[in-house]
Amino acid sequence: MGPRWLLGRDARDNELTVFGPGSMTWRVNGEAALLLGGGRALILQVAHPQVAAGVAEFSDYRQDPWGRRDRTLDVTLKIAFGEPQASRAASQELRRAHQRVTGHDDRGQPYRALDPELLLWVHATLIDTSLTIYERYVAPLTPQERSLYYGEMKTLGEAYAIPRSAMPDDFPAFRRY
Repeated sequence: MGPRWLLGRDARDNELTVFGPGSMTWRVNGEAALLLGGGRALILQVAHPQVAAGVAEFSDYRQDPWGRRDRTLDVTLKIAFGEPQASRAASQELRRAHQRVTGHDDRGQPYRALDPELLLWVHATLIDTSLTIYERYVAPLTPQERSLYYGEMKTLGEAYAIPRSAMPDDFPAFRRY
């Protein structure tokens, strides 16, 4: 399961993954260069005050930033690249972890991590960062490839508990978002 650069084996031959070897998800998210975008994605995520409040209150990133990164990578890679049963289990684990993340931001506005708008914000930062890093350091994508990738990311978003109806319909709508 997952990209071979992370697992030390040629997992690209595993046909049982949610997104198979021929998918845009496999092509883009399987690149080690995407690790370069972690800081960018995090900065974009915490630019949203309610996401920032949840991260500050419920995350151990300050005490263990590398452990936090590794745990996040582990669950997201299982969802995207795991065999269907492992992917579903990781998705359920992520939802359970997010259930307890509720509170108020610095402005007194309530937040809850399972709010589709907040989930979409975080997911959008990952999509945008993945495309930016991939196209800068790996290879340009055609408009059709970007659209295919975004379509697959909508499926991944559903695994992250984002209702399909809450996501922009297509890649041009996503860019406007």
